[in-house]
Amino acid sequence: MPKKEFENDERTVERLKHLGQKIKKQLEDPEEGDLTIETKVRSKSNVEYDREKGRLSLGDSYSTRKFLNISHARKFMQTLMVASKTKELVERGRTASIREIYYQLKHSVPGLDENTFDDQDESNNVVVDIETATGAIREDLHLFAEPKGRLFGPIKINDSGDIIDGMNMGTSGMAINSIVDHFEFVECNADKILVVETSAMVNRLVEEDFHKEQDAVIIGTGGQPARGARRLINMMHNELDLPVYVFTDGDPWGYYIYSVLKSGSMSLAFQSDRLATPEARLIGMTM
Repeated sequence: MPKKEFENDERTVERLKHLGQKIKKQLEDPEEGDLTIETKVRSKSNVEYDREKGRLSLGDSYSTRKFLNISHARKFMQTLMVASKTKELVERGRTASIREIYYQLKHSVPGLDENTFDDQDESNNVVVDIETATGAIREDLHLFAEPKGRLFGPIKINDSGDIIDGMNMGTSGMAINSIVDHFEFVECNADKILVVETSAMVNRLVEEDFHKEQDAVIIGTGGQPARGARRLINMMHNELDLPVYVFTDGDPWGYYIYSVLKSGSMSLAFQSDRLATPEARLIGMTM
């Protein structure tokens, strides 16, 4: 199987090594009383709205995780386990799903009635911690989530040498993977992007040939949009200069979905520059 190489692999490995070298240096220093890892605080208190850029951003507050602090020790261990595993993936040119990482690293700690991870939410949060601690995003760490979202419309995409034609995907559409940064837009005859919240409405629009008659790329998010869909919308808007319209239910949840696409989310505020599309406009729907 050929190695999976990404543009930032060398830089990602260096960032992970730097994290490990800091721990090693602390271990070797007789004056050092503890082992520590610093990560940016991702809570509401450290999230700011940048009015000039029209999106959320993460502030400058940091939290320190200490190995000898009983409330930090477990998360400290988990952080180093996941960091080591992702470094291995990048160096070997392999990828893994975030669920796969959870199962690979979950086991009983020898001599203790404790598991390394109790559920996947723990490992998912550690992955985000590593993103903020190293500055390497999940995709650079060779980690992916399950595909979520569909694409239809007059656009051709080069996906690692394979050309995907959005006009020839039947009624199922192109599944949107969580890693899309390597996509190259070969040809585009669309003049807009229509982001649709519900699968039922996507099906109706496709049945009515809306994407063909209106020269539109339809992206169905199936509810709250995943990172891959948000990144793809951002890329298509910036690289192809296509306006983005968000078609949601006219209720608070629909408006929240729009706000995440437009300004970013609090949990991923540190990635708003690549996931948010501040120029997106809302088309609400009421029944």
